[in-house]
Amino acid sequence: MKQLTILLAFTTIMLAFVGCDKKEVTGDVNEITLIASANKAEIGDIVTFTVIGDEKDITTNANIYYEEDNNKGTVTDATFNVEKGGIYNFYAQYGDATSSKSILRVKNNVATIPNDPNENNYEGSSFLKRILAVQSTGIGCGYCPYMIKVIHGYKSENNADLVVFAAAHNFGSSVMNNSGGWRIDSLIKPSGYPQMTINLSKASSDKISSNVSVSWINSKLNEHISTNAKTNITVGSGYNASDKTIDVKVNVKFSEEGDFRVSVWLLEDSIYAKQSDYTGLNNDGSMNTHYNVIRGIAPNPGIFASFDNSNLHNANEKDSYSCTFRIGDSSSDNDIVIDDIEKARLVVLTFNMNTNLVDNVVVCPVGFAVPYQYK
Repeated sequence: MKQLTILLAFTTIMLAFVGCDKKEVTGDVNEITLIASANKAEIGDIVTFTVIGDEKDITTNANIYYEEDNNKGTVTDATFNVEKGGIYNFYAQYGDATSSKSILRVKNNVATIPNDPNENNYEGSSFLKRILAVQSTGIGCGYCPYMIKVIHGYKSENNADLVVFAAAHNFGSSVMNNSGGWRIDSLIKPSGYPQMTINLSKASSDKISSNVSVSWINSKLNEHISTNAKTNITVGSGYNASDKTIDVKVNVKFSEEGDFRVSVWLLEDSIYAKQSDYTGLNNDGSMNTHYNVIRGIAPNPGIFASFDNSNLHNANEKDSYSCTFRIGDSSSDNDIVIDDIEKARLVVLTFNMNTNLVDNVVVCPVGFAVPYQYK
């Protein structure tokens, strides 16, 4: 067991919190700050807290609480023993003052599927639906900065969370090239670089080159989410640092009958490689850092995997899938190299074999879980 000692201060906000007992207050304060010894931890670690009010240590007289998923609790003696993975929100109270929240992220080492509070809900109209936008690209592509600029700009759109970007690097020698990206481009068959393809569609109307725009992406989003999702996805992932493995468990709900497959992609951000540029958009070098890079795909070989029980599903059914990525070892589901596991994430999609389109897609940070997504 180790104790983490990196101090992080958080901006204070004033809130009224109903329903918690308060400790005796020895004096009024204008604002309080909760200081945590870490914002990331592993199972077995100890995280300690200090509460500052008007530049004085008031930890002894303050209450500290936490929230994690649907769980709530109190921190005793300003010390928290990390017993399970998750995303924890801590905050302190002193009198009528409440601190801002301090977030602690703890990776799971075992993949666990979250509980579903809407277990009996199989209504497709209630499923949150996202689209997949694949960027066929590479560092040798001199016109790719046109598309890179649009993707970067799309992050500020109101619906940015509903579009999941993934970059398949194949144009020019690159540290991002791998068999996963090659398999995606083999499926898409881009007519040139760059190309964006929506939901792995074969339709030319769902593909665009360097004349891509934010408005075009929004039009595709509105078009594809105008029909209900037939699947809802929940994911649990665990990261084992000692053997460098990522275990993934996937459960899927089906609102309608159909023939479906599943695919799990491992992406990484902030990879440096000098980008060719015929556009002048990369004069400042900002596009030499690459994001959404496909590092691996399960299954391997192939792209789409069968579910554990069946590929043909009826309405109101569930099915599952699991896989393991072994970093730096081609003997598992993929030949994967990850520079920084903290900048990696999973993209899990369901594919409708009847429409030849991605039906739904979710994003899950490595070592964490995402529940079923409802509107």
